[in-house]
Amino acid sequence: MSEHNDDLDLQSLWQDTPPLDVDELLDNVRASRSRMNQVLAVELIGSVGALLMIFIYQMWGVFGDLLWPAGLMSLFVFAYQYWTWRWRRGLWQSVSDAPLDMLKLQQRRAKLSLRIAHYYLYGTPIFCALPILLAMYTVDENFTADISGGLRLFLLICAFGLLVLAMIYGWQMARRSRKDIEDLSARITELEAID
Repeated sequence: MSEHNDDLDLQSLWQDTPPLDVDELLDNVRASRSRMNQVLAVELIGSVGALLMIFIYQMWGVFGDLLWPAGLMSLFVFAYQYWTWRWRRGLWQSVSDAPLDMLKLQQRRAKLSLRIAHYYLYGTPIFCALPILLAMYTVDENFTADISGGLRLFLLICAFGLLVLAMIYGWQMARRSRKDIEDLSARITELEAID
């Protein structure tokens, strides 16, 4: 008799689970794609800003007569854009309109978002520290004459501002992505158990 009651309890529990709202899921997938577009726009604007800073550093003689530091930093920016573009392939739309496929797509998007957040959290300090370190250790007798104290302060403020903004953005993105991954994993497990 007890076994029968347990079956009834499980059946009532299963029936009490709210059904998956496919329209809401489609809205979430569209919103996720919109967020991907926004992140891509922020990345492109940030990359253009970084390339502009590199150009300004080179024009103001931060690196002296050396061209390789600017080339190295530009290569870092282009490599970052290339890899994030490659990671996004296949994430713009779902394989099908099946709820499970849409949830898996959202989960892959959240994992990508977490990977990009790690780039912001760990790559940006390296990118911002590189010109400062190179400027400090550039061997050039005209180095101190070319860069005044005010210009040096301006360059430090630009690099530090970029660092702070990227770190805040990366931290928020990582926090939201972890939460999304956790929620989506639970929903996928739940949906796979039903099927």
